[in-house]
Amino acid sequence: RIFQFYKESKLNKEIIELRNAVISAQIIVNSALHNKKSIGCHYIKE
Repeated sequence: RIFQFYKESKLNKEIIELRNAVISAQIIVNSALHNKKSIGCHYIKE
């Protein structure tokens, strides 16, 4: 939905920053979900 919102909105700094934050969050979440090792400040509940 964020990409549709981005396409339909009048672009300004805040909209671009929002899109970038959402993309960054998606990358982080996908990486964490695919990480099979528990390293760093998060852990995997087994």
